[in-house]
This record gives sequence, C-alpha cells and structure tokens, in this order.
Amino acid sequence: MSNEKQLIDTIKQDAIDFKNDEKYKERYEEYENMKQTLSDNLYSKNTHFIYELIQNAEDNNYHENVEPTLKFIITKNGILTQNNEIGFNEANIKSICKFSTSSKKGQKELGYIGEKGLGFKSVFSISDKPSIYSNKYHFFFKEGEYTIPHWIENQALEFYPKEFHQDNSTNIYLQFKKDFLYKDDIQKKIEDIEPIVLLFLTKLSNLQIFSNNKYLINVTKEQYQTFANFHKTTLKYNNTEDSYYIVKKVVKKPDYIIEGKRENILKREVILAFPSFANTKNEDRIFSFLPTEMKTDLPFLIQSDFILIGNRENIIEDNRWNIWLLDELVDFFTEEFQHLKEVDKYQYLKYLDKQKSTHDFLDKYYQHILEKLKNEKLFLSINGDFVVSSSICILQDYDFMYEFLDDINYTNAEGQRYTFVDKNFYVPKHLIKSWSMIVIDKNEFLRIMSEFPEHFANKFKKVHLLFEKLLDYIGEEISKHLIKLP
Repeated sequence: MSNEKQLIDTIKQDAIDFKNDEKYKERYEEYENMKQTLSDNLYSKNTHFIYELIQNAEDNNYHENVEPTLKFIITKNGILTQNNEIGFNEANIKSICKFSTSSKKGQKELGYIGEKGLGFKSVFSISDKPSIYSNKYHFFFKEGEYTIPHWIENQALEFYPKEFHQDNSTNIYLQFKKDFLYKDDIQKKIEDIEPIVLLFLTKLSNLQIFSNNKYLINVTKEQYQTFANFHKTTLKYNNTEDSYYIVKKVVKKPDYIIEGKRENILKREVILAFPSFANTKNEDRIFSFLPTEMKTDLPFLIQSDFILIGNRENIIEDNRWNIWLLDELVDFFTEEFQHLKEVDKYQYLKYLDKQKSTHDFLDKYYQHILEKLKNEKLFLSINGDFVVSSSICILQDYDFMYEFLDDINYTNAEGQRYTFVDKNFYVPKHLIKSWSMIVIDKNEFLRIMSEFPEHFANKFKKVHLLFEKLLDYIGEEISKHLIKLP
C-alpha cells in the first residue's frame, strides 16, 4: 500500500472510530452540527463555488519560474479544474478533511483570501462526489459526509476524464449530481468568467477556459512599474488588452479595531486601480481580492481585505473593520490622486467624473474624497501650471472668447486674478457646480464687454476681423453694448 493511500485510509478510519467512541461523543455532536450547518447554508447561489476554486488556486504555492495557471474544463457530465501548483502534501490532506481549518492560516498576514475554512465545501452545491488528484493522492468525498475521504483505486481512474489523472497539476473533478437541473447555468457562468478576476490576485496570472474541447478564453496578466508608486497591470485576452494603473499602501490596524475573523492581523493593504481610458469595458465593483457584486458606479476600483457576507456578494456595511479600511482608502486616494496626471494630464479628472456613487453607503466616502480634493491644485491652466479650482475660470466657447479675453484683468471680489483653464483640459460638469467654479458663458461675456469697453475697442483696432466675429457670435444683442464702446 502506498503512503498516500495509507494516509487517506487512516483519516477515513479515524472518522469512523471518532463516530463510535463514547468519549468523543460531545465532539462528534459538534461535528454533526457543523455538517448540518453546511448542509443548510451551502451558498444560495450554486455558482459561488467557481470563485472558491479561483480563490484556492490563488492561495496555493508554486515552484519558481512557473506561471501560476488555473484551467476550467467544462465536460458533459461535470467541471474539471487543473492548477499547476506544487501539489497536496499531508498537511493539506488533513486540512481539507476537516471543518473550519486551513493549512494556509500562516499566510493570512500576506493577504490570504480564505477565511471560513468551508470554502471548498461549496462544491457540494453541484456535485455529490467531488474528486481530487494531486501528488499521487487520488480520493473523493461524499455529500453528507463532507470530510471523510475515500481512496480512488487505479482501475477506477479510467472512469474519470483523462485530464483528471495528469501528474503535473492538482486536478479537481466535480461530477454533476444525478438529475442536476442547473448544468446549463453552471456551464454558462464558467464560460462568462471575466478577465477582471485576475486583477488583484498576487499569484495567479493565467486563467484558461475550455468547453466542448474548444478554447473559450486565455487570460494572462502582466505587470510593470510606471510612475511614482504606481504600476501598470494589463490583462490580455482574445486579442484584447485592458490596463489599469494600480497603487498600493500598507496600513496599520488601530488598536480599537477588533475583528474575530482577522485575529492577530496588524496591517492590511488598501489598493486603488484606475482603468486606462482605452479600455474596452467599464468595471465598477468593489473587490475583496475577487470581485463582489457591490457596484459603485465610480470610474475607479477599490480593493482591500473586506469582511464579506456569507455568499461573498457584498461587504458588511456596519462592520468596523470595513469602515476602517474605507476611511484609509479615502486618505490614500487623496494622497495619490495627483500622480494620475502622468497618465494623461488633460484627461485625468475623468477619474472624478461622477457626481455620486449609486450606493448610498459608499457615496459618503466618495463625497469625502471630493471634499478633500477641493483645495488641491488639480486644474491645468493656460500657462501650463496646475492651480486650485478657486483660481480658474472656464470659457464656454474657448475658440471665440479667448481672442478677446486673453489679456484681460478678470478678478474675483478679493481682487485675485483668474486664470483660464487650458482649452484641452477636461473638467467634470458636476465639479463646476459643486465647487462653484467660474464659467464665462455668453451672458457673462457680454457683461465683461460692458465692464471693459476700452479693452474691447483696442482689440477691434488691432484686429478688425474680431468685430465681425463678435457680430456673428452675439447677433442682434450687440446693439445693447456697442453704444458703450468708445
């Protein structure tokens, strides 16, 4: 008997002895309660296991010079995954054969995603016989038992897909339950896995999906340093490239934050990602390593180790840990935002091109960001420098008005001279209103002309065609103002 089979058989026998031994009665009843809890609370969405498998691949360990890769292979009778990790060892086997434990607990300080210890068990939502082949271990679990492994004999391997018993990867086969009604839904959900799932993962850099022996998608992730503390991450798939400018910060947990699911965690990363303006898709979900279903409707992405509700769809809004991370993200955003001028100094304010988030809970944090940025030098002036919003004015019809107003002494009530915003600089409309920026529209232009008649008269003397332009622009209203020109 091989050492691998002996370990599986020993764990199985120990489970039987545990059940029948009177001195373990209390622990066994606790075990049975956990089984019932799992049975009652398998994720409401039977597609959730997909994210759990991606999460497991991210949390695995890999040899050097290997591109960490996860493959989904959709077959007629089930789902097969292949992951080129180092593979199962004895500790991994013992861990997966228990509830609420993980052999990767020591990685939490590094940003280990898993937290419940029940994640893998979500595969029972679609399969009553999940099977694993890794490092000469080949075994399966039964629904209802959940943690008792059963060895797969060599002769039985021929009944599995041929990819299941390949030795260079960890392979998981989820044979659909008999009379399972949602095969098509599961297959479509896997086929629709989005490339964005790789964006904030630190290890997994290649995701492949096959269906009916056809290659559906092959996503690769590339990263390199760009400017300041930012790096650029590019997701390549199906002749498409989507890029994001990403910046990270490690924040120290305050002593008053106590979170049972993050025991002994003293620091965490907060991450911001700003999509390239050339991207083909807009993404606005909150990420906790993988995307949640919580949409922000904002033109940037936020990622941190948020505490999520059980189905990973949303972050818990009244959780102090989450509130701390969001507060840190507000401060971090305002610290780093001006560096985005390096992306495109004319267009970078498009990253503020939303008046509010459609999610009320998140909107208060976005409004804090806008308030903190209000007095920063964000606006590109005609002189080429960046100035605060209170120092600029915007020409509604730049090509016409600038010829008249380029050298006018246009000041505010305190005598401070305004500078014109650069012709090509993008200013979000909602900021013009909320930050009370000055806009010279047609009516204001006529008022200025009345206030500075000598200035305009001198303009007309120097360039006669300006008078014709003026007539074309303001039409019959000119009669009200011409009499005031010297």
